[in-house]
Amino acid sequence: MANVEQEIASQRGLISTLRRNGQDTSSAAAELHLMEQTYMQYIGDRDRLRTELSVLNAAEAAKARFTETRDP
Repeated sequence: MANVEQEIASQRGLISTLRRNGQDTSSAAAELHLMEQTYMQYIGDRDRLRTELSVLNAAEAAKARFTETRDP
């Protein structure tokens, strides 16, 4: 993940350099937008999966505790 953040920072730096030099930044900006959107989608998916896994783990733990209390 840190690598992606570095790539995004590098792309922002490239855009700044292009802008300072009076060059067109449209394709670099479009690439940056795509990189940022993809990264945000990844973060959202990761967080959703973590939440789902946490719920599943809690359910499994509750099931195990329930089973333990029912066995003589």
